[in-house]
Amino acid sequence: MDPLWLEAVVVHECTHAVQDWEKVPALDVIHSEADAYIAEWVVRRSRGQNEAVARGQGDLELAAFNAAKFVIENKPVSESTYRQVVKEIKKLYTNGKFGGGPNPTDPSGKPIDQKKVIEGLLGTLYRYFPHPIAW
Repeated sequence: MDPLWLEAVVVHECTHAVQDWEKVPALDVIHSEADAYIAEWVVRRSRGQNEAVARGQGDLELAAFNAAKFVIENKPVSESTYRQVVKEIKKLYTNGKFGGGPNPTDPSGKPIDQKKVIEGLLGTLYRYFPHPIAW
């Protein structure tokens, strides 16, 4: 599995965890996903993935790529750029559920076994942090 892709997915999912933890008021699923995709592309851009990569992965990826530039430059994301990410998320949001499209794939196009990915991530976390954190 591509380590950069895995790192970006972890950041994407951690963005959701922070949103949940902070109980961000009035945050709906579409805007939650938009934020997570932008965070994912901050990682990917920072690690050298360029516009051609984003463009090749679809309109949502390209919109998030463009929005991530603002974050990297420590500037507020322009309203029109953020709206474009939201617009692309809405295209994938069907029947009250995100992800009405095809099953996710890795960068090589192979289907992703999401359960296996999560189990692998948890195994790595437990290996490095074997003792639960006292909250």
